[in-house]
Amino acid sequence: MKKSLIFLAALTFMFAACNKDNEPSSGGGEGEKSTIKWEFNSAQGILTAMGSGAMKDYENPGDFEYYDKRDYINEIILPEGLTNIGKNAFCGMSHVRDLELPNGVTKIGDNAFNGCESLETINFPGTIKSIGEDAFNGCHSLVEADLSKTSISLVAKRAFYGCHHMLTAILPQTIESISESAFNGCSELASVRHDNTNTTTTDEFSPAVRRASMTEDFSLPSLKLKTIGDSAFYKCTKLPYVSFPSCLTTIGDFAFENCSSIASVNLAATNISYVGKHAFKQCTNLETVYWSSKITEVKESTFYGCTKLNKVDKFENGIVKTIERYAFYRCEAMRYFFFPSTVKTVGECAFYNCLKIVNIDLPNATTIGKRAFMYCKNVNTITLSDNLKRIEDETFYYIQNPDYALTYIVIPAKVEFIGYDAFGCCAYVTEVKCKNPTPPTLSSGAFGGLASNHKLYVPSGSLSTYQSNSQWKQFFSVSNMSEY
Repeated sequence: MKKSLIFLAALTFMFAACNKDNEPSSGGGEGEKSTIKWEFNSAQGILTAMGSGAMKDYENPGDFEYYDKRDYINEIILPEGLTNIGKNAFCGMSHVRDLELPNGVTKIGDNAFNGCESLETINFPGTIKSIGEDAFNGCHSLVEADLSKTSISLVAKRAFYGCHHMLTAILPQTIESISESAFNGCSELASVRHDNTNTTTTDEFSPAVRRASMTEDFSLPSLKLKTIGDSAFYKCTKLPYVSFPSCLTTIGDFAFENCSSIASVNLAATNISYVGKHAFKQCTNLETVYWSSKITEVKESTFYGCTKLNKVDKFENGIVKTIERYAFYRCEAMRYFFFPSTVKTVGECAFYNCLKIVNIDLPNATTIGKRAFMYCKNVNTITLSDNLKRIEDETFYYIQNPDYALTYIVIPAKVEFIGYDAFGCCAYVTEVKCKNPTPPTLSSGAFGGLASNHKLYVPSGSLSTYQSNSQWKQFFSVSNMSEY
């Protein structure tokens, strides 16, 4: 009898041990029709969902039934009949490498796979209609996002933020908007397309082989894409070419900042009316921009630091009224830049260190900011508006190149103030023609460093006024304009 009891106790222990390998949950479904339940095999690290319907949305990542097991989960198996991946469901499951989403899933909730750092491959079935914010944020190992079979209209905020190893994003024809920071920090992203043409099966080759076989571009001839949000492709350093659809109207702030491989941007064939600040800042390989005739403002730092930019085609045919501060800062290769007659305002440092610009023609600009054309040393002609009242500090400082010499300056009649070093170190200027009969107020060094034989021409009847003005006595020779 004693031996029988010992045997039964041992058998009971064995069954208990076996049951510990499979830990069932009470339920993970949402709604009356959902029968979703979970089972976790701790020995194999497999989390399995059973049943059908929608998963729960979890207010916080830690609310998911198996969140505390996330470091032991290597595989997730989802059933046919599942319709919804819940908010925060698999957040932080950093050991899952591959995921098969069943047909029938229509929604992936916010943060659903956020921080799944080892996730390399995932399929997106054609039933998917929406993918939530931060859904794949921080999935550093994800190689491809093939959304071409889905019917999503929006790539949500930060949906693929920081997916550092993503090579390709393939978007559906239904896409209308790419939201804020959707692909921000995807530093290996080299191809963004609207279908799955010429893609390589991700199961067959290593990332290095896939990159070698891939066409690198940003080509979205979709008929529906209208908006690219703020920072959408920030620091996608491998994108070399962008082609926008004709219906695109908006490119957000910082959208392509630090995309250091982009060589050409064509806005001319689109309906774009707004390009945000810093949109193409530090695109250091950008050489050519084809301008849109619908844009009225060049926002702050739009092309800041685009050191190879040498051409903004059709800019002169546009309706730009304002060029904001730092818009073309250090576009050092740009030589022929033609301003449209509509320009009213040029901001501070807008063309700072644009070394090769030859002509500054602003017949209608009433505001020009400090240092707007500082170090534009190759300029040989400057045309200013008759309605300009102020020439600010260092606006035209250090224009001096003997091969493209600026030799004369015309100050319009309404100018009342000329700032510190406004024309300082314009070393080859020999003649200044000031049309204002009342001498404008000069700051220190306004004309410091002109050619040693420089002359000043003033309106008839103002000669003695200029000659007796303490600020204008620096000129060795003052003559009536009739003698000019």
